Amino acid sequence: MTNNQNSQTEMQSVGNFDERGLVNDLDKRGFSVTQCFSELISNSIDAATTEVTIKINNIEIKVVDIGNGMDETEIGDAMSIFRQNHANEKSMGTSGLGCKAATKILSNNSVVTMHTCSKKNDETKYLKATIPWDKIVAEGKYTGQISVEKMTTDETEEFKKIVPKTGTVFTFLKSDEAYDIIVSNFSEKKKENLKETRKVR
Repeated sequence: MTNNQNSQTEMQSVGNFDERGLVNDLDKRGFSVTQCFSELISNSIDAATTEVTIKINNIEIKVVDIGNGMDETEIGDAMSIFRQNHANEKSMGTSGLGCKAATKILSNNSVVTMHTCSKKNDETKYLKATIPWDKIVAEGKYTGQISVEKMTTDETEEFKKIVPKTGTVFTFLKSDEAYDIIVSNFSEKKKENLKETRKVR
């Protein structure tokens, strides 16, 4: 056997993708709770929203945008880690990680639901995506964990009470920290400033 043949025999392929490491790393990207809310709002503005509202009750927080909503393909793109979603357009959101890190942190690693309605080519779709951050963190696996399905009749009717036409609603469990951040950072005056920012873009 020649030296060249021996070298080819001993050659190995190495390298892998550590999903657990990436999932845990989302908490270390420097996102504060305030920045997480700002990320979701920025994504709404990128989706041509005309209004963003944060609704709070004793159990959960909803971030509601009256924008274009998403179909199945757009949900898949939005939930893909490191996907460059706005390569050729002006964007306020953080491409690739922002939405994922934001929902993980804001939910304190619990389940996040996203209800969305879109209308394209005269076809209206009411869809629900479930992001099980508790399961994702426990298993250290992100790939294939997010489910997308049609809203039930009851879910659709509840959605229409909040979003009259197209748009998106993120829902996650309320925390004291998130509540305090909303009260101190997203006042009526600041929401008016956000609307003015949207008008001049």
